[in-house]
Amino acid sequence: MSVRVSIMIPAHVHDKISELALKNNLKKYEVIEKLLDGYKLKLYEKLDLNPERLNKYAWYIFKLVNSILVIKNLILIKIKVFQGLEELVEPLINPEIQSAIEKLEETIEQIESRLCIKLNWVRTAVEDFVRNPGVKNIQKLNDTVVKIIEDLMVKATYEKV
Repeated sequence: MSVRVSIMIPAHVHDKISELALKNNLKKYEVIEKLLDGYKLKLYEKLDLNPERLNKYAWYIFKLVNSILVIKNLILIKIKVFQGLEELVEPLINPEIQSAIEKLEETIEQIESRLCIKLNWVRTAVEDFVRNPGVKNIQKLNDTVVKIIEDLMVKATYEKV
């Protein structure tokens, strides 16, 4: 998404950005993006952070959260479809939900083996939610997701390999 904005910058800064854009066959915003990326790398160095490590952990956080949300949404949509009936006419776990659960398990196993962190409590929260997708277990699952994000961020930021 692009937005047209105007910012006031000193003329010499604008000239330098224009010069770098022309010299490197880039658009002005691309020069600014590259400069910001360089600034971010310097900041990482100053804070003794490893950008590759942060990116790896960010990917696994995304993958885990996405897998959990797929399961949560599939189950909640199914429940909503049957809302008002005394009980579900068909089993809660259908092949699509089972496939999502299996993919989540693969992701959990990857995280456990590659990042050396145990996620049994995540499994338990998901299993409890799948068994009984009530408000209490939705809250437990949400709290678990927040906690694992916190744990992985701390591990990515502070633990040395």
